[in-house]
Amino acid sequence: MKALFKNVKIFGIFLVALSLLVSLSGLPLAAFAQTSTETDFMNIMNAQRISLGKNSLAINSSLSTAAYLHSKDMAENNYFSHTSQDGRTMVQRVTAAGYTNWTSLAENIAYCYGAPDATTVYNMWKNSPGHYANMIGDFTDAGLGVYTLNNYTYYTLDFGKSRTPIPPPAPNFSLSASPSVFNIVAGTSTISTITITSINSFIGTIGLNNALVPAGWTVTFAPTSLAIGSGGSGASMLSITVPSTAQTGIYTFNVVGTSGTISHSGTVTVNIKGIQNAPSAPQNFKATAGNAQVALAWSSPLNNGASVTLSYRVYRRTASTPPTLLMTLGNVSSYNDSAVANGQTYYYTVTAVNSAGESPKSSEVYATPIAPAAMVFNVAVKTNSPTYSRGSYGNVTVTVAGSSAGTQVAGALVNVKFNYPNGAAAGTISLTTDANGNAQFYFSIGPSAQLGTYIITATASQTGYQIGTGQATFTVN
Repeated sequence: MKALFKNVKIFGIFLVALSLLVSLSGLPLAAFAQTSTETDFMNIMNAQRISLGKNSLAINSSLSTAAYLHSKDMAENNYFSHTSQDGRTMVQRVTAAGYTNWTSLAENIAYCYGAPDATTVYNMWKNSPGHYANMIGDFTDAGLGVYTLNNYTYYTLDFGKSRTPIPPPAPNFSLSASPSVFNIVAGTSTISTITITSINSFIGTIGLNNALVPAGWTVTFAPTSLAIGSGGSGASMLSITVPSTAQTGIYTFNVVGTSGTISHSGTVTVNIKGIQNAPSAPQNFKATAGNAQVALAWSSPLNNGASVTLSYRVYRRTASTPPTLLMTLGNVSSYNDSAVANGQTYYYTVTAVNSAGESPKSSEVYATPIAPAAMVFNVAVKTNSPTYSRGSYGNVTVTVAGSSAGTQVAGALVNVKFNYPNGAAAGTISLTTDANGNAQFYFSIGPSAQLGTYIITATASQTGYQIGTGQATFTVN
């Protein structure tokens, strides 16, 4: 794996992965100070882990110490291995540094030319399946050790999973009411569903009650208690009957669920109003076309009919079809219709609904979704010198920019290919552009490299762009 090409070698791929699950012990060593490179690297790695639904890793001073000492030893003694020159393994080095209460360990190592850079080494390991598997693996702690000597930087990343158990969260339950707000008139009844849900394997019986019921009102639960199994849920119907003599206004009921020392509550609000009417039509209805979608937005009706708006209904038609109900929404003011085809014109109306009925339809709006034209990549390939001698080093920078605005593009996949002067393929490498749209790597020219002109071809791709290609040449003489 140390020679991508016969005579041209890319330093960034000198990587080795190892994951061990054995137990040794040792004596702790003095911890080394955390570096900015280590902090930056951990932030990048943890952001990726969180995006995959995994836990963040904590920086452990013992792992940092073991990693630093191994990077220093490799640099000063000019070797590259998971086994130290004195025969110590990664497990022995980590436990000797004081990380002893673990169930699994792993280690990534790398070196490259240049100053310490967290993004560079992260991308090197991310593009290697074994090292990437360690970085998103089942661990709790990590430490990155960095050491630079003679313009070469060595990196060691040690992982560990602590044996210390995390106590399980205490059993509990949640209580919710649906709906929790009513707008009714005096002399009528309504029902709310009270749902109890087990949290953290809760098992028990929850009693339900309600305090401070106004005179003349009837408030009952059916049933009055719920037996909940681990991970399960149950529901009780809360019935509220409002007397005809009730005054207009807002009444709030506090529903309480109790099981032993655990108690949770929720509120149900009843708004008593006079005679209600359906609302007027929603206002300021707009449709904005996008790529395979239409964004709809509107404002509340001028007249809500003496009742809160409960929902909105969106209707849609085409030039050749009648309007049909597309979606019933809650009390919101926007909706994205993604069940559309580019190039087809769609016509929309929206209505508001309260407890008394549905409003008239709004004014009709229309939009035609259309796919945006794909932008073309501009790819520039540059070497730090047009000519090299045998036994020398070189640097390649690939810059990827969007053709429409000329802006540099981050996160583009760049595949780079080398060809010998005789046209034969020398090898390939895959990179990802950084925040400035650049992908950079180093290579060395062997002592017996072919003389003549080498060709470097870089191809960039990313969703939303057409593939772009760029070339550069250099001469070995």
